[in-house]
Amino acid sequence: MHDREAYPDVISYGGAISACEKAGRWDAALFLLDEMLQDSVTPDSAVFNQAISACEKGAQWKFTFELLERMWEFTVARIQVTFGAAISACEKAGQWRLALALLDEAWDHCCPPNTVMCNAALSACGRQGHWDAALQLLSGMAAQDIDR
Repeated sequence: MHDREAYPDVISYGGAISACEKAGRWDAALFLLDEMLQDSVTPDSAVFNQAISACEKGAQWKFTFELLERMWEFTVARIQVTFGAAISACEKAGQWRLALALLDEAWDHCCPPNTVMCNAALSACGRQGHWDAALQLLSGMAAQDIDR
C-alpha cells in the first residue's frame, strides 16, 4: 500500500462549505473559505455562492458584502445566483436600499436581474413599508420584461 497525502481542492472545499450552508453554519462556511485561501486553493463562483447562501440563511448580510468584494479580488464571476442570495440576505435584514443597490449593480455590471432577484428586492421594500420603491421596481420589471 502506498502512502499518499490527499489535499483538499476546490471541489472538496465546496462540498464542505455546502454542508455548512445546509446545516445553517455560516461561521464554519466562512472559516472553511478562509482556510481554502490559506491553502492557496482558488475558490470558484460556486464556492462563493455557497458561502453567500450560508450567510443569507444565517442572517449575516454584512458578510455577504465582504464575500462579494472578495469575488472581485479573485476575478470570480458574480452571477444571478450570487446576487439573488445577497439580495435575499438584505431583504431578511430589512436593508431595502442595499437590496435595490445590488439589483442595480447586477443590471449595470454583469447580469440582468431575474424574477427571484426582483422579488427579494420587492419583499425588502415591502417589509420596511417602502411601497413607493416597490411600485417603482415593479414598474421597471414590466418595462424591462423581466423573465418573460
